[in-house]
Amino acid sequence: MTEPQGLDRRAALARLLRERGDAALVTGLGSPTYDAFAAGDTDHNFYLWGGMGGAAMLGLGLALAQPQRRVAVPPLLDRFLGIHQRAADVARRGLKYV
Repeated sequence: MTEPQGLDRRAALARLLRERGDAALVTGLGSPTYDAFAAGDTDHNFYLWGGMGGAAMLGLGLALAQPQRRVAVPPLLDRFLGIHQRAADVARRGLKYV
């Protein structure tokens, strides 16, 4: 019997970031933040430490302040509890939450 193949989170994030252009990336807690840094640090990356749910609000602020720029806040990078508490604010302002 073979072992099930899982998603390599670090490789998946690196692939997504290669095609993001000048979009800002806001990361949340833990290992995914290390993954984003390992994929290549840029001036468009914003890393948070110890601020569960804060990535959603920082991403919203960046999107409102710079509406011409795409802002990515991957949900797993901000942990689900923080995301659900803030998703209504993001949606209420008519922004896409991806």
